Amino acid sequence: MRTFIRKRNFIIVICLFAATAQSCKATSYYFPKFGTPIVSDHHIVFAGAGLQSDRLICISRSKGEKLWEVEDKGHILKPWFIMDEKLVVTKDSDIYQCDFSSGDLKLMYKSGLTKCGLEYLESMHVLLRGEKDDVDFLCCVDLKQSKELWRVSGVHSTIARSPKILCVQKATRKKTSVDTYTLTDVQICGLRVDDGKICWTQKDSYNSLFPEGVTRKEYFVVELSGAVKCYRQKDGTVLNSIIFGRTRGVSICPYKSDVLAWIQVHFKVPPVDKFSYDESLFKKLNRHVIYSLSVPELEKREVFKPDWFASTARTYDDIIIGNTVGKIFAYDITTGKKIWEGGQWNWSGIHDSYIYYSKHEHNGDSTTINQINVTTGERKKLYEELLP
Repeated sequence: MRTFIRKRNFIIVICLFAATAQSCKATSYYFPKFGTPIVSDHHIVFAGAGLQSDRLICISRSKGEKLWEVEDKGHILKPWFIMDEKLVVTKDSDIYQCDFSSGDLKLMYKSGLTKCGLEYLESMHVLLRGEKDDVDFLCCVDLKQSKELWRVSGVHSTIARSPKILCVQKATRKKTSVDTYTLTDVQICGLRVDDGKICWTQKDSYNSLFPEGVTRKEYFVVELSGAVKCYRQKDGTVLNSIIFGRTRGVSICPYKSDVLAWIQVHFKVPPVDKFSYDESLFKKLNRHVIYSLSVPELEKREVFKPDWFASTARTYDDIIIGNTVGKIFAYDITTGKKIWEGGQWNWSGIHDSYIYYSKHEHNGDSTTINQINVTTGERKKLYEELLP
């Protein structure tokens, strides 16, 4: 069972594992650092330090100098992506266009929802996720016309997408108290991009927590709490599935025509008081494997054994980059050799072989924007600001 706690504007997730009769809390810890950087050819834009910042800052990508800053007291500002050479941001739950040269904000759409998130589709169309009256919604919005094209209730998360079909997780909320709820009737569904109609439905018997997905040709490959399934996009037929047994986590990402699955296999759960702090004990009690899965067969082939786990992963050429709490790891897929480690999890993509991320410096006095060369691990601090 998963219990979701809504507090302020973020989610705390409590996972209850019956097998160990223990409760494991995964909380959204507060770090006084900048938000995730959004990168263009010449600019880097990010929210100010803090969990819910009312500031946007823009710096030069090449020199790191501040170009502008905007502040709107009492409102939450967050950049999402670049569309039509303009930055798309949310102010609270409304969508704005931000001018790169000045930081001026222009209202594009009022959502009427809360706790919103955005994904870019194409041609000024975006996916808008939000909630209202304890119901989750997924909407498609045409920002050019400031018009909602369709809305589907009960969509808890988007998993993967193709040009015509969205793979989503649909569920019903069941309140357990004023601030908490569980998910029931959990399903994996295909939605048509053009009109939002549900074209197929499959039961999620694992009641998965924020499943990951990869689009490969005419298939969706989806990770569901330690199992991986291959769905045919047009009708949702499950062509093949694979269960990795007793795992703490599986992260999948595309690689050439296949999918890589980064597995952490449990041997023994360390004592709760040591789980987060004794790294050497953790490594002794667990092992990690990266498999290549053919699509659609899901035939697995061991690639190599990394020395750590990844909560999310992605590839760049023959490099696999894994994110975990407070670190990034990069390995050469062909040799299994670790290339570098360091950085932070909050980066939005790879730009000209660089990752850009924010960090709370170890001295505790400042927060920074940094870059890492993916192929070499070379790091450079671009911008720093003292914390109040």
